Amino acid sequence: MSKDFFVKYLLKSKISLPIAILLLLLTNTAFSQYGWHQLNSGATNNLHGVKFYSANFGMVVGENGKILRTTNGGLNWFSGTVVSSLAMYKLAYVDSLRWTIVGQNGLILYSSNAGSSWNVNGTAGVSVNLADIQFVKTEGVTSDTGYIAGVNGTLLRTTNGGVTWSQVPVITSNNLYFVHFVGQNTGFVGGYNVAIKTTNAGVNWTTVTPAPNMELSRADFKDSDNGIIVGGTDISNDGVIYRTSNGGANWSEYLTPFEALKSVIYLTNGNISIVGNNGIILMSYTNGNNWEIQTSPVTTFLRDSYFVDTSTAYAVGNSGTIIKTTSAGVIINVHQISSEIPSSFRLYQNYPNPFNPSTNFWFDIPVSGLVSLKIYDSLGREVKTVLNKVLQAGRYEYTYQGENIPSGLYFYTLTANDFSQTMKMILVK
Repeated sequence: MSKDFFVKYLLKSKISLPIAILLLLLTNTAFSQYGWHQLNSGATNNLHGVKFYSANFGMVVGENGKILRTTNGGLNWFSGTVVSSLAMYKLAYVDSLRWTIVGQNGLILYSSNAGSSWNVNGTAGVSVNLADIQFVKTEGVTSDTGYIAGVNGTLLRTTNGGVTWSQVPVITSNNLYFVHFVGQNTGFVGGYNVAIKTTNAGVNWTTVTPAPNMELSRADFKDSDNGIIVGGTDISNDGVIYRTSNGGANWSEYLTPFEALKSVIYLTNGNISIVGNNGIILMSYTNGNNWEIQTSPVTTFLRDSYFVDTSTAYAVGNSGTIIKTTSAGVIINVHQISSEIPSSFRLYQNYPNPFNPSTNFWFDIPVSGLVSLKIYDSLGREVKTVLNKVLQAGRYEYTYQGENIPSGLYFYTLTANDFSQTMKMILVK
């Protein structure tokens, strides 16, 4: 924010002259710069899968039998005993102790002690590559029922938490790369040129393929109706996003200027995150209507991602790449401009208003605590989470860049403790 902007705002807002002079003399101190940053995995293998059970405990798997564990939120990673030299593609857990890894040539590894040791599970009797695994959640609780998807139309099911697996007949022999169940009965499986759906736990299947000549990599559904599938085109490998709002009966296609997209996640707050080739990271705050490109610290192929909560996430990829964010990938340009403790919470009108392409707004925090600052469109849909972090008492400013949204009326809302205030702003392009 320029001093000219701030002077004009101070004159308009009736802030007392002594305070105004003090604010102008203060050197702006950055509150924080978040976003994504790279972790030291200690590995050079291509990494294919990541899961975290808690904020501190998680695992990563990759090629040449690589299994990494962390117990301190990714600060340190430890390699266990090599159980197999085969590539490991994905992993999932039932609880903190019971984990399963799937991989090359029918590999299924099972651990009942949080990965301290692994047993090779040969009960499925398959030798094809197994690409994905999911244990089904019911009302937010992970069950003992799980599914594995693999090439040549392979689908496996367990009902005892991964101890044993049996084959499930499906209506395709195409390679299957993802499986995603929304509850015990409704599930989607897909891969090369195919996506199929069941509403009775795999007894019957129907085809819901979005389009031909597509290699579909991953799916996630907010509920049984609203879902996203990502992948790449068969010929050019362009990244593609498919979205449905009616359980797969119809799909909207979005061809992106990026190469293959590999992972998609619906956050519990409704935002959607996607990662893919060349380190690409996308985030949507509008249920997939618009996408923002997040700043990535890497250019390697990102193959999988996982959100511990709506802020903390990990992504893994080629050459031992592990990256992490604690701000949902957002670089938070919020600056404290005064440490003087305000008398009350307050959200000020943005300036300039109308604006193009950027505007500034300020807010007062009288007590330290969790502060949320969000932007909504005229229909009340969230456009961007600017801030969701603990702040110390003081006065803060934020510069909002509106290049990626259309002209129109928007609202920004500050929420802290029992306080909530909303202001209007207009973007004119």
